[in-house]
Amino acid sequence: MSKFKTILKECYRRNIKSGAFIAMVVLPIIFFVIIQFVGGYIGNQQKEAAYRPVGILTQDTNLLNRIKALNTELSLVDTKDEADALAKLESNDIFAYVTIEEKAGKIHAQLYRKASSDKVDTTKLSQVLTGIELQNVMAEHRVDAQVAQTLLQTHVSISSNRLDEESLKEGIVKIQDEGDQKESLRQIIAYGAIFFLYIMLSMYMSIIGQEIASEKGTRMMEIILSSTDAKTHFLGKLCGISLVVVTQIGIYAILGVVAWFVFDGATLLNTLLGGINLWEVAGDMLVYTGIFALLGTILFTVISGVCGSMVSKVEDVQKVMLPLVLFLVVGFYIGMFGMIMPNNIVVRVASFIPILSPFIVPFRVASSSIQVVELFSIMGLTIAFTILVLYLGMEMYKANVLIYSDKGPLQVIKQGFTLMKSERKRNNKNS
Repeated sequence: MSKFKTILKECYRRNIKSGAFIAMVVLPIIFFVIIQFVGGYIGNQQKEAAYRPVGILTQDTNLLNRIKALNTELSLVDTKDEADALAKLESNDIFAYVTIEEKAGKIHAQLYRKASSDKVDTTKLSQVLTGIELQNVMAEHRVDAQVAQTLLQTHVSISSNRLDEESLKEGIVKIQDEGDQKESLRQIIAYGAIFFLYIMLSMYMSIIGQEIASEKGTRMMEIILSSTDAKTHFLGKLCGISLVVVTQIGIYAILGVVAWFVFDGATLLNTLLGGINLWEVAGDMLVYTGIFALLGTILFTVISGVCGSMVSKVEDVQKVMLPLVLFLVVGFYIGMFGMIMPNNIVVRVASFIPILSPFIVPFRVASSSIQVVELFSIMGLTIAFTILVLYLGMEMYKANVLIYSDKGPLQVIKQGFTLMKSERKRNNKNS
């Protein structure tokens, strides 16, 4: 146990003090701040675009007055004729101008702007002109003005309800969830959690692989293994890196708590959720997502450590990591696909593959498209596979870590299996 603790502490201290760890902690925060700033700037620019001054050119005074009467937000500038409109456009007094004419109750409008100028949002102006044309239609058919106004404001929204499938089997109609907002909230949480898992695994898979490959490449491994056994060394490394991961998440959690109190997170969250109880809506999926994220982290970390033990040079780590990275990417994209079509056969089958299930199952839970029996079957399969990978990983690490070969990872695996068989036969004879 003391050797395990020594390896764990040494691995943890070295990584926690490295510049790479500081960069991994700080860069996502900077990235988040930049995204918020850029997103806010773009949002403001788009909002301003809807209110930029636009010249209006029409010979119909009555139509112009009706547009001004209905317009309460747009910044419309009167222009005498096309020459006046072009002069104002050239002097940047307006961003564009619109020619409007009315023929037999139909309104025709065309917008003109400089080829190099910013796009002008015509949505609100289009709504105003549509309202006037509808008024013309109402007047033509002698519809009362108040009725016309009522008709113009008429809008039917469709609320979405999801029925509980277990109750349906018994012929009982029971609403499981009301509205699209709750489903959207569950999907946003699933997406955020899986994206975070993807980023963390992408960073730490490479670190654990390089951690082991560097010691093997400098022949330090032979010295280390002369004082401890390979399994203890392997577990110490895995736990040390896991503590680094926990430290990074802990730093984010502390920053989140500070931001919660500084920016009044309770009010902000309540505003965003519209009074929805987060735990009632997404409590189950938060638990299941956490379990599968933990299993996925253990699974990929163990395989990364084994991959690192297959190479003799740090430069070769990325080569042996490539298949693992492909699984990571495939799992992430199938998970994204599952957010749109959770019942697709590809998504359902792939969710039973343990190395992919941590990325897919949270989306299926978010959409309530997975039955309880199916969910626990996948969870049990993933746990069993993770234990098997951990056991085989320690055996393979023990066999591979002192094999130095330039013939590639496959040759190392072949030699490793040969050594494992030989040791097993020797142990059987001794027993």
